Amino acid sequence: MNYKNLCFVLAAMVLFSMALSLASAANELVFNQSSASLTLNHGTTANALSFFLNNTLANQNITNISFSATSLTTGTYTISSGNITLPANVSLIQYNSTSSLLTAYIAVPQYQQPGTYAGTITASGTNGTSLTAQLSISLTVNSTSALSLSAPAEVNKAQNISSFTITNTGNVDLTNINISYGASSIKDSAGRQATLSFSPNNFDLAKSASRAINITSVVPSNMHVNDYSTVITANSSSGTSATAALKVISDYCRYGKNGTDAEILSIKDTSSDNDWEWKPLDKVDVEVNVRNNGDDDEDITVEIGLYDPQDNEFLDLDDNEKTVLIADGKSKALEFTIEVPTDIKDIDYRLYARAFYDDDEKNQCSDRFDSSFYKLASIEKESRDVTIQNINAPSSVSCGETVEITAKAYNIGKRDEDKVYVNLLNKELGINQNSDSFVLDELESKSLSFSIIVPKNATQKDYTLNLKSYYDYDEYDDNYDASSTFTTLLKVSGSCITSSENDVSISASLADGSENIISGGKMKLKVALTNPKDAETTYTLSASDYQDWASLEKVEPSSLTLKKGESKDAYLYFDIKGDASGEKIFKVKIGYDSQFKEQSLAVTIKKSTLTGMVSAFASNIKNNWVMLVLVLVNVVLIAGIILVAVKLSKPRVNVLE
Repeated sequence: MNYKNLCFVLAAMVLFSMALSLASAANELVFNQSSASLTLNHGTTANALSFFLNNTLANQNITNISFSATSLTTGTYTISSGNITLPANVSLIQYNSTSSLLTAYIAVPQYQQPGTYAGTITASGTNGTSLTAQLSISLTVNSTSALSLSAPAEVNKAQNISSFTITNTGNVDLTNINISYGASSIKDSAGRQATLSFSPNNFDLAKSASRAINITSVVPSNMHVNDYSTVITANSSSGTSATAALKVISDYCRYGKNGTDAEILSIKDTSSDNDWEWKPLDKVDVEVNVRNNGDDDEDITVEIGLYDPQDNEFLDLDDNEKTVLIADGKSKALEFTIEVPTDIKDIDYRLYARAFYDDDEKNQCSDRFDSSFYKLASIEKESRDVTIQNINAPSSVSCGETVEITAKAYNIGKRDEDKVYVNLLNKELGINQNSDSFVLDELESKSLSFSIIVPKNATQKDYTLNLKSYYDYDEYDDNYDASSTFTTLLKVSGSCITSSENDVSISASLADGSENIISGGKMKLKVALTNPKDAETTYTLSASDYQDWASLEKVEPSSLTLKKGESKDAYLYFDIKGDASGEKIFKVKIGYDSQFKEQSLAVTIKKSTLTGMVSAFASNIKNNWVMLVLVLVNVVLIAGIILVAVKLSKPRVNVLE
């Protein structure tokens, strides 16, 4: 081998050794993977990218390892390296070992252009010589289409302009955006509909861009009073959409709510036992507190309305509008009385109120209070309820005068009544009258009239007349299971005969053997008379007001002649009718010296259970002879029970003063 060839071989060996040395150094610090990829949406933050670093040296540690990153790019679009959060520095990776888990975080800016971005993370360390390792990063940013709408302010008849903002919250441009709304939801049950228009409409919107949209509404003046709501929808040609709710109000203010000078502070139910729970024919006091926020004294009118949300109409109210002068900055409470109608439904009604300047309703009208639009009044009906209203009696009557008392019975319950009657009672005046029985269906009424005679010797004063309705009739036991009492005053004044010390003394009681008064039986009344006059006097006896429940068989004797201070007894014999029962009031009349004295008496008649039972059994026996023996035994047992009960009961005659 010549000298030139030897030199060439030696040079080649040196170069090969250097190459081996460089290759060994390049692989001493390496990532456990050559590349990493992520797929993210724009506006995403703190997304983890995890990896390990390996020290491949057999006997040397690598120290002071730090990290850096390039920006991520695709075409002309960039995600800055500042959006990459790198792992903390690593002080040591021992030879032939692996680091603990290392994590980098990538944040994608809002509205970042979609595409696939590339970049590099570099790790740098030393073992006496600088060492590096690189990790290729691929980040795909998704294409996202999205819109958002801000909440528009409500509109009404007066304030019919509103607006909202639409924003392209995606990372792609949107075209042909159209605004629409749900028309059917702002239509009342009579077909009257509010309308909306939008400006602008049908437009493009770049990513991240916003645009203000104006709304113009038209609410019909006669549209049913209510809070309506519709959904506004924005749609782009790509199918991207967004919605917002808009409240459309048909106000109680005639021209729409406007201005703030007439302000309703509160509405209160001041008379009901339970606030805002009413019954038919209730008289309810409602207080509306209103303030004048203007700079001058003003006449402010307050109007209330009771609204039926089923039929979408206001009920007629007699006392529903008042006007009052209110000083600037001051408030006043106005009282209204609502008579709840008889035929009101068993539902929740709405009580509205509006306050307005009497000479400027268009510009100063409010129908809200404490952010509320109305009060709910719950109508609570009983299953059965017959009330008596419109009771009319003369303001004043004279003794001996015939008086007509009129009234009206209303069925304000939920059920029809097959049999109803009304009793008029005042024991002092000897009044005890029953009306004829009548049918009274739900929501119906019946006019009643009673004719009474005021006794000539009545005391001059105010008398309470009690009217009692009997209903919930049970045909099986011939009883009324419910009743209600109502009252009115009758003033008696003038032409009254004053009682004197020479009036005959009357004492009445049931005679021996007539202690038990039973329907279908007999009653023997003992009347003791005492003559207080100085002269001998003849007294005649009779009775009245018994014909509905008994017949008078005889009076024995029908007249008595008594000396001064003398007392004698007379007897009245009555046959009690078979259907008579309960307390009965009648009169014993004593005539003497061309004048008379009446004494009102009350007795209690017990219904004969035996009579009713025998009648019912007899009807069944006609068609069922097999049960005859059993029926007879039952009748005997029942009769025995009744006889025992009769013995234990001791009714008496009550003298009504």
